[in-house]
Amino acid sequence: MRNFSELLDLYYNPVIVFVMAIFAYIFMTLMNSVYLMLFSKMFKVKVVEIKALGFKWEHHQNGKWIYTGYKPSLGFAASFHYDLDKCEGMTFAQMKANENLYLVCAMIANLLTATGIFIAGLAGGVNIPSELLASITVELGTSVMVFTLIMAVITIRVLIRVNNKNSLIGYQQSVVAMVRANIPFEKLDLKSVPELHFKKVTDYEKEMYFPFYFAYLDATEQFDKMAAAVGDIEQTLKPNGDSRVDRFIYCTLTYYFSTIYFDPEKAKEYYAKAGDTLAMDTDANGMRIKGFYELNCFGNVAKARECLEAAEAAVENFSTGSEREHERMLIARLRGAIEKFPG
Repeated sequence: MRNFSELLDLYYNPVIVFVMAIFAYIFMTLMNSVYLMLFSKMFKVKVVEIKALGFKWEHHQNGKWIYTGYKPSLGFAASFHYDLDKCEGMTFAQMKANENLYLVCAMIANLLTATGIFIAGLAGGVNIPSELLASITVELGTSVMVFTLIMAVITIRVLIRVNNKNSLIGYQQSVVAMVRANIPFEKLDLKSVPELHFKKVTDYEKEMYFPFYFAYLDATEQFDKMAAAVGDIEQTLKPNGDSRVDRFIYCTLTYYFSTIYFDPEKAKEYYAKAGDTLAMDTDANGMRIKGFYELNCFGNVAKARECLEAAEAAVENFSTGSEREHERMLIARLRGAIEKFPG
């Protein structure tokens, strides 16, 4: 049996250290995703996307999980948003507090799991006779603890920034609250990112804010300001971005380039980038976007009308607050475009 001071004298092969670090990362991202799924119902949120070693599935509003493709990557991830049906009657502040507590509970569960593995790793290093196996257990336990602490720090930083009213993401959260409170988009008086003068604005914050600012400009018919907003977000997007936020922006840009500023090649490019997120979407906004896309890029009136009818049938179940009313306005705009389409 070794004492704890002798653990430092074990032989630590760089290759084994690297392999254990990769394994620790995969394992702890898996555990984090499991905890997020386990705690979701308790905190009235809904897991809407799962990534597993590069394979992706999305949970659509019709209740089905849809496989959306593969992109090489390590680890696991689970994305979520509010379960609006279960949050009925709650204020946005209550929903936000629920989400904060949800993330904190998952973080604590991760830390407890990592602590147990770390202690077991040290115990293995002390008691296992084989120096190789002893070093492996110590490396694994240490790697798990290091990655979990990094994940905890990231979670804390995100929570601080999201709840900071003097940040773009904090401002975006206040916009979400107004939308949930049924304040019409045209009355939100939103500003562009440069006009808000926030310091240290991240690309992620810009991407989260863009759909709301775009919807505000669309609702108020400030089409002349859209080009600057779209140009800024195009510079922000990563060339191969494939997050849920990225794909939602691709959907918005498909609508923009097939409807507001007609550029069929760019519309087709963003439609392809959106992939199954848009192609298989049966929600009101997805069907409305596809309706404009089919009408203006291909002149397919029959297909556009099918999309219109599907959007009209689905709009009563679409989102909540002023988002639904805004969508009704856009669907009416699609109907008008179909009726006026030449031929």
